[in-house]
Amino acid sequence: MIFGYLNYLVTKMLKRRMENGNKIAKQADNGSIPTDHWDEKTFEDKKMHMNNIFQGKDFDGNWHAGSLTILHCYLCSLERGEPLKKGHYISSELGVPFAYYVRPETVRQGVRLPDRFGNEMFDGDITELEVEGEKRRFVVRIGTVVRDIECDPPFSEEIERASITGVYFEWEGKKLFPLVDKHDVPDNERMVIIGNVWDNPELLQDI
Repeated sequence: MIFGYLNYLVTKMLKRRMENGNKIAKQADNGSIPTDHWDEKTFEDKKMHMNNIFQGKDFDGNWHAGSLTILHCYLCSLERGEPLKKGHYISSELGVPFAYYVRPETVRQGVRLPDRFGNEMFDGDITELEVEGEKRRFVVRIGTVVRDIECDPPFSEEIERASITGVYFEWEGKKLFPLVDKHDVPDNERMVIIGNVWDNPELLQDI
């Protein structure tokens, strides 16, 4: 009886810690934490800890980040105390008891690129970048783009077609790769995440 109660308290404490962590992460993603919070060291630390995690939105409208598990059949979980139904789950290192059942169409992967404040970009994020005094909005995507590229002279002096799979940014029907300015700063590190295609579809009007 005592051990059962202690297990309940520990489980409740871990769940509360996880919820607080998700709340802080959500504040960071939404930009509600002051921008001066992200000093240079914090920015570099955040870049080092990007682990290609996934995000998914549950049926109550809350976002969760962690590992992705897809169940193709019902699974009995002794830890959780209830069966897990088929579908997509996002969980942290705490395991099955803290797996969140999410809507499959909202599942997205981190792309290991930071924005201006060190926040990791995810597929489907909407970003904003100032170009020649004009603010432009982009959608972060993962996919394959075919490009004509200039080959390295030792191999060929011609322009060849190449299939490149990776991260690109959608803008006015174009699929763009981040450029690097004269200070070797890529476009993504000058962008700011302002929303995503699920929560902020109204932002897509300017893209």
